[in-house]
Amino acid sequence: MLKPTIHRVLVKPDDVDGMTPGGLYVPEDTRERLQMASTMGTIVAQGDTAWKDYKVEPETKVGDRVGFARYAGTEFEHDEVKYRLLNDEDILVVIRNEGDSE
Repeated sequence: MLKPTIHRVLVKPDDVDGMTPGGLYVPEDTRERLQMASTMGTIVAQGDTAWKDYKVEPETKVGDRVGFARYAGTEFEHDEVKYRLLNDEDILVVIRNEGDSE
């Protein structure tokens, strides 16, 4: 189990496809650069004090899709899965369907 500390949020960035829409192969080194530049992902865990500095209810919860600053946080791998560890303030937008509760 991964548990971020303090005000950090753990995000699994969206995967970058190995093929372009036109069917061209994207080389591995290019995919790695694109993956780091990915700005969308899903929250998998949050620190206990995420969003507390702002004296509001947490802006996000586990499972939320979020957009974050392009090169924010630290990328690392655990059990062959890539993650980004972000400060709560690096999350720029929460993406929810209209029927989802806020």
